[in-house]
Amino acid sequence: MRNGMNMSRGRFSRWLRRSMPCLLAVLGFSAYSGRAAEEPEKAQQRDGVWLRNGISHYERLNAREGLSDNDASDALIVRSYVCAIVDLEEYLVLRADLLAGAVGDARKRRHINPQKLNGMAEALPILVPLMQTKFSTDSPPCDRIVLIVRDYLGKYPEMLTKDADVVIERALLDAYSNINEP
Repeated sequence: MRNGMNMSRGRFSRWLRRSMPCLLAVLGFSAYSGRAAEEPEKAQQRDGVWLRNGISHYERLNAREGLSDNDASDALIVRSYVCAIVDLEEYLVLRADLLAGAVGDARKRRHINPQKLNGMAEALPILVPLMQTKFSTDSPPCDRIVLIVRDYLGKYPEMLTKDADVVIERALLDAYSNINEP
């Protein structure tokens, strides 16, 4: 019995000696990640200035200019943010168009109070202003929207202090409400 205990102690000590570098690495990593989790992340203001700087970095990145890792990351984050807002706007326009169709069908069938239907029909363009433009049928690629936002900020520098999502939506409205009908 005593011999069996010594054997397991011997095996354990050999295992401990072989595993020590891995154990130290795991302990070091957990200490580092715990410390990083304790440090509060700096809140970043997502406004027109943030968009303008990120778009500038994105253009430099596409031109194959050398950027720091932080600037390249900012460029990709801003592009992803713009794309996400565009996807959301496309989804909202789609839903608004579906609701407008349902309101039209309900008017034909006269199942709902006409005053309520009129209110719904009037509210849709207010809630989703892009539904009255060619935005949904155009399906612009994200890179084109990035350029639209860049040009909009150049045209309206007072928008630099506005939230980024507001800037993107207004840029889309400006671009698509100025399209001449064929």
